[in-house]
Amino acid sequence: MARDISPFLADFLEGNNFQMIWKRICVNHKTSEKRNWHFHEWFDAFKTMKLIHYLTETAYPTVSMQRAISALTEWISHTNKGQYPNFSEVKISDISEQIEFLKKLRNLDQTA
Repeated sequence: MARDISPFLADFLEGNNFQMIWKRICVNHKTSEKRNWHFHEWFDAFKTMKLIHYLTETAYPTVSMQRAISALTEWISHTNKGQYPNFSEVKISDISEQIEFLKKLRNLDQTA
């Protein structure tokens, strides 16, 4: 299933013994709520950070904010059929403009 999302995600999970961890969680916790809680206990903020670093090193290199915005805009336009504004022409040159742009993105999520 993870490999369907990304082979890099699958490799990360395999490298962290996820299959064994998940089996143990399922054996020890019968309800989905408990399994979910224990999964998030295992896949905590530190593990998430490790995944982000792994993906950056193996599949998705660091890019500038402008390039990331362009890629995000392209993805949004294909998946959300115009639900969000097009930011492809946005030019961000200094930190105050970056902060304002990020605030706009955060507000989009709250209004959609």
